[in-house]
Amino acid sequence: IEPDLFSASVQVRDLDIAKLREFAPGKADDDIEKILRYIPAGKIPELTVQSTGRSFAEMALSKNIVLSATLRDGKLVLPDPELEFMNVAASVRLVAGMLEAQAITANLGTAKAWNGKLKVGFSRKPSPFHLDIMVHTGAPELHAVLLKLVHEPAAREELLKLRHVEGELSGRLVLGETIDALTPVVAISEAKVSADYQPVPFPIVIRRGRLKYDPAMIQLENAQASVGRSSFDDLDVTWHRDGSREMSVESKRT
Repeated sequence: IEPDLFSASVQVRDLDIAKLREFAPGKADDDIEKILRYIPAGKIPELTVQSTGRSFAEMALSKNIVLSATLRDGKLVLPDPELEFMNVAASVRLVAGMLEAQAITANLGTAKAWNGKLKVGFSRKPSPFHLDIMVHTGAPELHAVLLKLVHEPAAREELLKLRHVEGELSGRLVLGETIDALTPVVAISEAKVSADYQPVPFPIVIRRGRLKYDPAMIQLENAQASVGRSSFDDLDVTWHRDGSREMSVESKRT
């Protein structure tokens, strides 16, 4: 520790997250209030509060306070897209107006999520936000989540053309990069799904393949699929979501 630099540390066990306000002195309380907007419920088996400064006034500044905790049975709420992650568990750290969470597990409806990372900033506008998490979900649930997140008219129109969506998917969900404008990126590594797509008069079934959805394009790779009675192996489809809206299709028909 530097000369004339004060340091203090407090450890607390078995705390309800709503009581965090009692353990964040001074301006750090503003950050706690912002955290509680997004994580309004949960249990904290262990919390450590550390503060350093050259005076007690400096020690009370949020930039000099570090909160580290484990979270169990938590709730993560994203108000604008109306998403609620339940049964959240994670290792959490708050420092200099940035909330970081590692090793997140959670439920989103019936979807199971794990191995997640989260960053939320409170010190500037727009507030930075980044969630990266693995998911296993039913196809109808992912379709419903995308409809909440996707606002671009052309992409939303295509999502609305999908009907009778069934099956299961596993992969990675990324949401970012500001809390006021969340953009989804979905990278599906395992897919067994079926759906009706309004422009196509036959049901579509995907038994295998990788699917990527991001702001630039929608891409299906190495898929085994069928459209009506026609079957395809090693199907690759790419749809560019820019102004060109180009689509390319390559496959081996079986």
